Amino acid sequence: MNVLQLDNEQTIYQAAATHAQLSAALQGDAELVVDLSAIEECDTAFIQLLLWLQLSCRERHHALQLRAPSASLLRLTSQLGLDDRLQYTPAE
Repeated sequence: MNVLQLDNEQTIYQAAATHAQLSAALQGDAELVVDLSAIEECDTAFIQLLLWLQLSCRERHHALQLRAPSASLLRLTSQLGLDDRLQYTPAE
């Protein structure tokens, strides 16, 4: 299992670096856990990355957990009407 902790700021300015980090993680184990608990600021670019990651994992038959989403991430997901598209896992 590959566990990835993302930085607290996930906006358009970090999108390229975050995409590279997620892409590299996809090359590893068939199970990827992305810890979202530290995210304080995010925007739609980050939501697009999460949707891309879900699709990429599905295509590769990899298990994905989007774990412990922060309040700001949950708020943005809800505002965009994507609650049913992004499947978050509560903190353990």
